Amino acid sequence: ENLKIYSFLTPLTGITSNGLEKEGIPLSQALDRLREVLPKDAILIGQNIASDIRWCQLEEGKDFASLRDLVGMWRCWNTSYNKWSYYSLEHNVNVLLGTSEGDHHNAVTDARNSIRLFKLHECKQINMSMCLVLHVNLLEILCLCFSTGCRRTGKCESATA
Repeated sequence: ENLKIYSFLTPLTGITSNGLEKEGIPLSQALDRLREVLPKDAILIGQNIASDIRWCQLEEGKDFASLRDLVGMWRCWNTSYNKWSYYSLEHNVNVLLGTSEGDHHNAVTDARNSIRLFKLHECKQINMSMCLVLHVNLLEILCLCFSTGCRRTGKCESATA
């Protein structure tokens, strides 16, 4: 618990040495509090969320119900490299939603943008026939603009989490 912090990454986290001294709590206490407030039926949604879940030492089925990882939802097959291309949360928000909300690298903004991308993926706001057309077009745009492969090859697809 008394590990030395070499960098607070303040521009990314907003955390300062002074703020941590005044308001910080031990990691074990923070993780216990997280488990107390996290609903057992929660579905955790985020970009590469599995790494955050591991870091927080949470267990699927015990501490929360399930997870949806945006990394797998918005990927594109790259025929030049014969592998999937993955994009950052910020990139996907800018390309797929046409805008970004709030500050970059802010936990609240990232959470909001994750939900916006998830809703788009799940097509909660439009009917299913429009959803299919929109989904295919957005993935095509994503693949065409940012991959050397996927040039209308039909290999640009969305994976279900």
